[in-house]
Amino acid sequence: VKQLADYIQRAISMNELKPGDKLSAINTLSRQHNISRDTVFKAFNDLRARGLIESIHGKNYYVSYRVKNVLLILDEYTPFKDVLYNALVSKLPSNHKIDLWFHQYNENLFNNIVRESYGMYNKYLIMNYSNDVLAESLSKINPKKLLLLDFGSFNKEGLSYVCQDFDRAFYDALDQAKHDFKKYKKIVFLFDKRHKHPQSSKDYFIRFCTDNNFEFEIIESFTPQTPVV
Repeated sequence: VKQLADYIQRAISMNELKPGDKLSAINTLSRQHNISRDTVFKAFNDLRARGLIESIHGKNYYVSYRVKNVLLILDEYTPFKDVLYNALVSKLPSNHKIDLWFHQYNENLFNNIVRESYGMYNKYLIMNYSNDVLAESLSKINPKKLLLLDFGSFNKEGLSYVCQDFDRAFYDALDQAKHDFKKYKKIVFLFDKRHKHPQSSKDYFIRFCTDNNFEFEIIESFTPQTPVV
């Protein structure tokens, strides 16, 4: 059921089937794909649930004029991502349907999600899994349909993107608090090297401390029992 539904959805997304086009009859698809009529009927019901097709009198099926499918891939769940998702949903027209995935900074999971989505969506809004390298799997998505979200120090030429300048924002935040830092002998930056936050944050921390003559230390491996002196 899912294979046939995905096959038809891909044809719709690639404009091989256009809004208003009549789908092949259930009997025809049953013969072409060597599957039962019941399987085709269930696939059509799946596509109707996705908002991709409509039926007239329960017999003829047509590509819907309404729905645009959007794939949203984020890194991991946080309250901020929840706000981002809800803000996006509230701003999109009602004929847009969003599928949400989290890649959890897992390269294999990320690539599997992307590859299985080829040709199935009108728009792709994606947070890359790496800050340093653009995933090769994204190269097969039409750049006109792709919008990269969040940070990325890789070459983004020819791509559309919305990126936050983490480094500058981090430096500015430290600078706003520099008068409070003056009461301390040393500033310690706990930066877990296993975390996916941009490594360049360390450079901007060092720059801030150097600019303001603060003694500092960066600790990258620690436990709750690690002493800070």
